[in-house]
Amino acid sequence: MLIEKTLGLLDPLKFDTRCDRSVQGSLRTAKMMDLDGLLMDVPDVLDLPIYSVNVRLNHRPVTTKGMKGRECLWPDRAMLEWIEQVALHD
Repeated sequence: MLIEKTLGLLDPLKFDTRCDRSVQGSLRTAKMMDLDGLLMDVPDVLDLPIYSVNVRLNHRPVTTKGMKGRECLWPDRAMLEWIEQVALHD
């Protein structure tokens, strides 16, 4: 129910081809920490189960530019907070 209320508020999916060293470092970290481990027993990345990989990649701490020391963001929790906030203001 919450997701249906917020779908119209999300921007269309976009792909950005520009990235700086910070973005490249984040992608390299995600690859080394998550994808390489997931691919150990899978011959092709397309054979990975998309939903469980999505859950795993979104339920891990990440940092963003400007965060201090031990601050981190959990993507799945941040999205849920946003959805709940939007739904409450409906």
